[in-house]
Amino acid sequence: MNSTGKGTYIDVSYDKKSGGSISCKVGYLRSGTNHWSSTKKCSTSLIASKQWSPSASCSPDVGLLYSGGSTYQTPATRKC
Repeated sequence: MNSTGKGTYIDVSYDKKSGGSISCKVGYLRSGTNHWSSTKKCSTSLIASKQWSPSASCSPDVGLLYSGGSTYQTPATRKC
């Protein structure tokens, strides 16, 4: 989970290290609401990545990955 110093975008990306391809979605959590990409095929040769516009508020953003019925989170970005 990355956000630029000037807050011009939020970038969520995950790198799959092993195993076969899976269906996944990447997203972020802001102010209690999940925002998701479309479903992607994630494999060891592809990085699941998506960019969004940042929030004007001081709310931290948490990166999300959804696959196999489970949601995984990154540590929150620091804001303000």
